[in-house]
Amino acid sequence: MTQALRTTGLRGLLFFLLIAFSITGCTSSAGTGRPGRPSATSPSPASVTSSSHVTQTRAAQATLSRLVSAVRHDDRTSWDHLIAANDPAFAPRSGMVFANLATLQLPTLTATMTMARGTLDPGRRDVLGKDAWLGQAAIAWTVDHEARPAVSTLWLTFVPAAGGQLLAGTADVPVGQPAGARPLWLLEPVRLVTDGPVTMIAAQTATSDLRADHWAARAAAAAAAVRRRVGSTTASHWSGGVVVEAPGSDSSFEQLLGVPAGSYDRIAAVAWPEAPDPKDAPVRVVINPAQASRLTDTALDIVLTHEVVHIATDSPSSPAPLWVVEGYADLVAFERRPAAAAVAEKSLLASVRKHGAPSTLPTDADFDPARATTLEDSYTLSWLACRYLVEHWSSQAMDTFYVALDTTDTRDLDAALHGVLETDRATFVRGWRDYLRRAAQRAK
Repeated sequence: MTQALRTTGLRGLLFFLLIAFSITGCTSSAGTGRPGRPSATSPSPASVTSSSHVTQTRAAQATLSRLVSAVRHDDRTSWDHLIAANDPAFAPRSGMVFANLATLQLPTLTATMTMARGTLDPGRRDVLGKDAWLGQAAIAWTVDHEARPAVSTLWLTFVPAAGGQLLAGTADVPVGQPAGARPLWLLEPVRLVTDGPVTMIAAQTATSDLRADHWAARAAAAAAAVRRRVGSTTASHWSGGVVVEAPGSDSSFEQLLGVPAGSYDRIAAVAWPEAPDPKDAPVRVVINPAQASRLTDTALDIVLTHEVVHIATDSPSSPAPLWVVEGYADLVAFERRPAAAAVAEKSLLASVRKHGAPSTLPTDADFDPARATTLEDSYTLSWLACRYLVEHWSSQAMDTFYVALDTTDTRDLDAALHGVLETDRATFVRGWRDYLRRAAQRAK
């Protein structure tokens, strides 16, 4: 199993509209691809260390430091003095970024230039001047309820000016490279919504305001439910806080994640680690407004509860098998809204009646987006494996089993089955298959 595949499998709830019943009024479901998060620096440009580039980078760093200071002191005049006038369209965009950062009042905000350079599009060079250049910066920022900063690796455009460098663009990318993930405050006007343990960064549009308040309230309820259910055993490092991001459009949703257009268009929400290394990243719930706005409250509760479980258990850094990680999140979600369980399992149980129960538990490879036709079944089978464990042993045993697999030095499935459940893999799988067959017959 490659790290890339594992990261893909952990990056979010792909609620393929099993919850689709709540959206379309039918029980059909559609698989959806789960492309991995593109690296903001892939392919990496060559780092350059000539003296002129070092001088430029140092000057750009001084500009970024002064921009951050202007935000800290709510000093729009100083900010504007650091913005180039070469492209008239950039002035309102930079003003939006300043207003967003001032609104968010981020506890932490740093901007650090790297030595990486990119090739600026010739058309942009025509607009900005022959000396315009594209450099890479790491922007680290936190919001309330977060101990670890999000880190966005961004391409920034600069032009030389007397005594230094001016910021001339935040949307350029090197020729031939993908844009990578971008923070929501760089994409559109935002507002801050808080509800108990939830901090939401929401698009500031007339159509999204009421939805954002509603989503924040449902997320707060989901956080409280997860706190009661998972407790300190499974979520020992979770403060109880949740950060939610609610873009205003499909395009903003995709740019925030850094994924290809259309690749997540059937996803209602995703738990997303917002830093290059998931082990060091804060995990946030990112809402797809087009899909989430169509969900019933019950379906929205299931989606948000699943995602909050991922935050509480810090799923992206977990070494546990994906069937445990995803199955446990679904288990908690459907325990909260049990009436929806029959709808979610209907298609899978019909397949069991027709073709029999699968012979093995889902593997990590079964969560590969290339297997789109079976991806939904992998989620449902994982959830039902965890539900079988709870019903045959106990909820406490499920939590202990998860923790055993979540701990690096005891991640072995066979060891966890023996040490926690006093069984072996063959016996567990046999019992799970019998459980599936019985459930399939009851559902006829």
